[in-house]
Amino acid sequence: MRKFAQQPEEFNKKDWILSLKALKKDYVVEDRERYRPLLNVKRDCKDFVEEIEKEEKKAEITCKKEYASLIAIITKHKAEVDQAKNMIT
Repeated sequence: MRKFAQQPEEFNKKDWILSLKALKKDYVVEDRERYRPLLNVKRDCKDFVEEIEKEEKKAEITCKKEYASLIAIITKHKAEVDQAKNMIT
């Protein structure tokens, strides 16, 4: 059998957990800093898409109002034409 020059330290679970938590914290902070520009772009894109959707909704409402007013005018003119036809015949 071989004899080790140094005896291995006993496994200390508490120290291991503390060092793991510290590594995780450093990793998360590092990831946040690394991906912050991408997260900003993602947020900006989301805001831009929401703004476009609002504008589309406004435009759609405006188009529906214009359509309704045009239909009302057409119906009115159609009634006038029908009345004129009845007067002629």
